[in-house]
Amino acid sequence: MNANARLLILPLLLLLLTGCGPIYETRYDLLPPTDDAGRFCTVECERVKLDCRRLEDRKYQQCNRDRQDAEADYQRCLDRNKNDSGKCKHLSNKTYCRAANYETCDADYRRCFQNCGGQVHSRQVCVFNCS
Repeated sequence: MNANARLLILPLLLLLLTGCGPIYETRYDLLPPTDDAGRFCTVECERVKLDCRRLEDRKYQQCNRDRQDAEADYQRCLDRNKNDSGKCKHLSNKTYCRAANYETCDADYRRCFQNCGGQVHSRQVCVFNCS
């Protein structure tokens, strides 16, 4: 199954699994520390979070480059072996690159923020099929 079909099927499957009920997301409200040392500490938390997100972006970009290289290798193999595509089977592995996932970066940031003296309050917010 190609990536485009997966992207189409996944939301439909999610819709079927959730039925007609509402969908909620967790949102976070951050109250900064009151002292200078705490505020300085949260600046470091932000830097670490941005570095984490950049790393996630780089992993995604590298995966896409690797996937494109593999597709090009497979096509070159097919071009060289027009009468025997079986020789290229080992190159036909379709790699799916998941989008950058920032959840861990954000969770680590909130934990760091709290350790610096800030407050993190979570709340559930209806984002779909709300009544």
